[in-house]
Amino acid sequence: MLEPVPDPASLPLDVPPPGPRGRPLIAWAVILALVLVVVLVQTYRPRARGNSEEDRFGELTITVQGRHLVGFASFPGVSRKELYHQAIPLNSGPVGQRLRFVILAGELAGPDEALRQLDELQQKIAAQQVEPSPTQRTLLTILRKVYTDYRDGRLQALSLDESERQFLRQELGWFGDLALAPPEDPDPGERAAVVRSARRTAVVLIVTFLGAVGLGVVGFVGLVAMLILLALGRLRGGLSCGRSPGGVYAETFAWWMVLFLGLSLLTELTPLRHGGLLFKGSVSLLSLAALAWPVLRGVPWSQVRQDIGWTAGRRGLLEPLIGAACYVMSFPLVFLGLLLTLLLLAVQNLLVGSAPVDSFDPGKAPAHPIVHELARAGWREWLTILFLAAVVAPVVEETMFRGVLYRHLREASCRIGPVLSVLLSSTVVSFVFAVIHPQGLVTVPALMALAYGFAFAREWRGTLVPAIVGHGLNNALITIVAILLLGR
Repeated sequence: MLEPVPDPASLPLDVPPPGPRGRPLIAWAVILALVLVVVLVQTYRPRARGNSEEDRFGELTITVQGRHLVGFASFPGVSRKELYHQAIPLNSGPVGQRLRFVILAGELAGPDEALRQLDELQQKIAAQQVEPSPTQRTLLTILRKVYTDYRDGRLQALSLDESERQFLRQELGWFGDLALAPPEDPDPGERAAVVRSARRTAVVLIVTFLGAVGLGVVGFVGLVAMLILLALGRLRGGLSCGRSPGGVYAETFAWWMVLFLGLSLLTELTPLRHGGLLFKGSVSLLSLAALAWPVLRGVPWSQVRQDIGWTAGRRGLLEPLIGAACYVMSFPLVFLGLLLTLLLLAVQNLLVGSAPVDSFDPGKAPAHPIVHELARAGWREWLTILFLAAVVAPVVEETMFRGVLYRHLREASCRIGPVLSVLLSSTVVSFVFAVIHPQGLVTVPALMALAYGFAFAREWRGTLVPAIVGHGLNNALITIVAILLLGR
């Protein structure tokens, strides 16, 4: 698969593209149509009130935020009153999320506040004519018993029988454990187990934040150094254009999208009780069969590998380390992308400001569907998800986006000059890459910023190895952090 790439400077610049030119206009019509379909499906997917993905993501969000608040509250010298004020915005969204906030109120502000929040919740339910599910009605009754006992000094919640305790834990997870282990819990072991996971969440968030800031500083220094070398003409690119049948690669990408989306739909329609994640990963790899298209169109496989970057690169074993460095240098761009994403979220909130101020509807927060798998998975599933995210997805996506599509666009824009060609090609590839991801349109700037870093690695090194390594490193770190935050 990998072989050394020749020095682009040693190749002639006026050699016409060999082999078939393809039909890029037709290919782009297919690509844009499929991208539009993906965006429309993700944006206007029907939502069932009270049992939607947004509901579940909101519950995961309040679980992470609740854990980190409880974790911070366990540190010496931290004001629980101040933390409770920070928690108040979490008292929103569906009934299930608000029930969890009641428990958080009991933890940070005491049983009287929890009972007050229960009273307010039931008043809002009646005022907005919301119909709680039977499970939610039962939880309302159980929580009232719990915090009435705590208010009256019965810290063992004697009003509950064992079935009600199990129901609370089963339906509310960590929050159920927290509700049954108050700060003055007579069972210190049970209380310690609940707080331990909360402290872990708090520590993970602190370490993640400090690590991101530290890598951002290092990445900024490295990016400035690279720009200086580029301005001085000391940076030699690894990719040249004008020598490949770029139109055929537009067709190849269109075929890949057809294969990938078709196979993805097949996985959604195939009921699998066991091994579903591995099946989805295998299907993703099968979409690389689209690489047979340029060979069928008359392009030698050796040239295809060279064109799409399936080579070892100029530095061989050093290319993976260069990929890690390129990933770190993309951090400043990602920070800018995140700022734009936050701005888009603010604009989105303004646009939907006509909705009721205290609506029970779930918010439309950006999220990847895999977070639901991570939240309910065990270590076997975590390892599977980590493998798919850090190995399979980077190989497939970098091959098709920074390999096939980027090569096509560089060939198509070669005549406008290298700087404009690289900017145009990386922008188009990054945009298509970002909009078809399931996190939502508001995350496009952040995903595009990351994709720019992968495109830079591809352009600089010629080989896809650095881009694949950087992509894999990013996905691995995010997955590990998510596992630490969501795992019980």
